[in-house]
Amino acid sequence: MDKPSVRGVVERGIPVLTMNYDAERMFKEEASKEISSQLVDAYESLLDEKELQTRSCIVLIEAETAGSRLVRALFELFKRVVSEGRQVICVNYPADYIYSLTSLGLPALEGFSLASTKEEAISRLLSEEKGRNRSPAPSEALGAPASSRLVGKA
Repeated sequence: MDKPSVRGVVERGIPVLTMNYDAERMFKEEASKEISSQLVDAYESLLDEKELQTRSCIVLIEAETAGSRLVRALFELFKRVVSEGRQVICVNYPADYIYSLTSLGLPALEGFSLASTKEEAISRLLSEEKGRNRSPAPSEALGAPASSRLVGKA
């Protein structure tokens, strides 16, 4: 594989970006720009899909290496997604390279998280969307916290 590859599909209403690249390619200087543009382009190409239920997305990594170039690419996608108030969940980040991800601070940012499996990530995003689309109870709509609702006379 010469260049990194990013494929985008909508699964259960969620944009899923699958990345694949070889180790040698990841450590070339231009890798960060290539992956960044592929990730953002693949994400944006899915935004008009009819079955889309959220603009949050999942990045599934199908590679055994990573590093600062991948982190920079993920950060570029993160900036795009979080600008709409959504989140990025990264699945299968290579365990041997997790230090590069955490030392550069991406997991500490609100709107970015890791998941062990694609199914876990899908479940989290579907739950989030269900919460976003829930109608507030009348007392919540008036600004009262849910815990202060009166149920009956005391």
